[in-house]
Amino acid sequence: MFIRNIGLVSRTYRHIGRYRQILTVLFKYGFGDLVDRLNVGRYLEIGAQILGKGRAGPVEAYTRYERIRMAFEELGPTFIKMGQILSTRPDLIPVTLAEELSKLQDSVPPFPFGQVKDLIEAELDADISDIFMSIEETPLAAASIAQVHRARLLSGRDVVVKVRRPGIERTVSIDLEILLHLAGLAERHPVVPATLYNSAVLIGPQGEIAGVHHKCHIPAEEKHYFYPGSTTDVYRTEIGTLGLMVCYDSEFPELPRVLALKGAEILVAVYNWGWKRGAYGPGRLSRVAAVRALENQVFFLACGKVGEEGEHSFYGNSTVAGPSGEILFESKPEHDEKESVIRLTLERRDLVRTRAFNTTFRNRRPELYGSLGDPF
Repeated sequence: MFIRNIGLVSRTYRHIGRYRQILTVLFKYGFGDLVDRLNVGRYLEIGAQILGKGRAGPVEAYTRYERIRMAFEELGPTFIKMGQILSTRPDLIPVTLAEELSKLQDSVPPFPFGQVKDLIEAELDADISDIFMSIEETPLAAASIAQVHRARLLSGRDVVVKVRRPGIERTVSIDLEILLHLAGLAERHPVVPATLYNSAVLIGPQGEIAGVHHKCHIPAEEKHYFYPGSTTDVYRTEIGTLGLMVCYDSEFPELPRVLALKGAEILVAVYNWGWKRGAYGPGRLSRVAAVRALENQVFFLACGKVGEEGEHSFYGNSTVAGPSGEILFESKPEHDEKESVIRLTLERRDLVRTRAFNTTFRNRRPELYGSLGDPF
């Protein structure tokens, strides 16, 4: 599973061309009302001329669900795959819409065999003749994500080789980032106009949304555009019971404790801390992770943003702490020059052992803590 922070608008500027393309297709198929309700123009300086043009074309002859399918097909692989997944979930969407989305097709012209050869050789670090006795240049099938070729290994074994379309990873990554931003706009507060929740989304292994946390604690400068949430849910997953936080939430010991008391075994927090944030310098994330893990006897995953954005330089410092407060992983400056994926095994027996020997939770005296709700 992975966590993504949504609600911050500025990072989408770098994908403004694709954003404009998506909005144009939505208008084309009669979903201008949706774009208007999201108030995209307020958050992205795309220009009133973009949002004001390209309204619904001659699509009145089609039902709303047919237009959704047509828009997904035109928007390409990310949306097609999302639609195909949704078509298998009539428990989440209307049955009629699921039936329409099941018609989605992603057949596209194949990309040249020269590119196939280059990709295979780059991936396997070997000449293609050293891998296959033969490989058919004409693909068995071609789709928006990949295409497949019949081949025969040097051992004589017949195989099918699946090769990802060049650039598809970047395409999908950009689309997902835009979709997450749109999801954030869709989560506008129902009462306070032009105000958003700052949210973290938990996405399951099949791409489904498994949980959403609205940032509960909003620092002064963010109160102009974010509204505080009140979610303290935990989520049971195949890797354990998770509790979510966004950035400033972890500064308050009460929220991690509430999540732990509700059964959280792993606390995950996403951060946008950088050099321009005063005391929020490198190393702070690892200290927060260790303290919150120790006092709640949980695994704590602190995911720090990296890269440049305006005057801010985000330093990463992503950290994983164990239930005894030990640091299991801490990214260093040499790791934080770009985004990366860290794989780490969390042993549940370590959690059980810590809680068995450390009886902090059993020795709590809640009757003494009534003043915790009083103003400081």
